[in-house]
Amino acid sequence: MVVLACSTAADRSLVEKAVAEFHDALNAGDANAIYGRADDEFRRAVTADGFARAVGKIQSRLGRFERSREESYQFDVRVGADAGTVIQVSYASQFTLASGTDIFLFRVRDGRALLVGYDMKSDALNALMRLALRSERA
Repeated sequence: MVVLACSTAADRSLVEKAVAEFHDALNAGDANAIYGRADDEFRRAVTADGFARAVGKIQSRLGRFERSREESYQFDVRVGADAGTVIQVSYASQFTLASGTDIFLFRVRDGRALLVGYDMKSDALNALMRLALRSERA
């Protein structure tokens, strides 16, 4: 049996809501709220403390989230143990101190968009990493 499916407007709406909740919690400094709403796969990949440290670095280098513009939206429908629609969406995001690209990976299942992965790409964060590497070599 072949099943054809597509990402629906409802899925997109769930993802947009999850991204807004992520940014609200980020601005509130509430990494635990983001972590608690994430998919089990996310929580297996990173500890709550590790994620809180990453959020702290984003806040200190980029500042508060202000606005974003969607750059890409891709989806994949999966069956089996990790069944659901998996959506990757990226945003050009502006923060108070710098800009960057938010890249989210969500699993949409049972009427919820759960965070599976997150990455922030920003020159401000790259500069932080270069400084850390330089100081380790000294």
